[in-house]
Amino acid sequence: DEYTEACQRLIAQFKTTEAAIRSDSHFPGTENFILEYKMDCPLAQERLLGSGVPATVIYAHSSKHASESVVIATEATQWFITAMDVLKLDQRAVDEVQPNISDLVKTLNKCDGIAPGFDKTKLQNWLVELNSMRASQELDDDQVRQLLMDLESSYANFKS
Repeated sequence: DEYTEACQRLIAQFKTTEAAIRSDSHFPGTENFILEYKMDCPLAQERLLGSGVPATVIYAHSSKHASESVVIATEATQWFITAMDVLKLDQRAVDEVQPNISDLVKTLNKCDGIAPGFDKTKLQNWLVELNSMRASQELDDDQVRQLLMDLESSYANFKS
């Protein structure tokens, strides 16, 4: 939705700006800036410095009609397969992996008909971890293997 897209754009702008001024010796760091100017914004700090995604990406829930649910479930299946294929094709850079995981989590948040035992937490944690990394960083062998296993097990649970 519009709110989520606007938040994602602002978070990206924040990260770009913060990276640009981080090299300035006069800038003490975002956390110190917040403390020095007595800013009381714990949720903003969490979104900008912690998870790196809007709350709606992690906690969203939407009620859809049955026909829309089928389309959304199909879209989620597409994102599961795409995310797994990216890793199997040995694409490891954060900017190659993160967009697929982000789209998968957003789509799963729209799904009403997910099995009661289905847990999105692992995928949400991966999204937070990927958002905390630089775009040029690459996942190591252990991370790729774990993410692939988490995707495969989540996909199996999603299908059931």
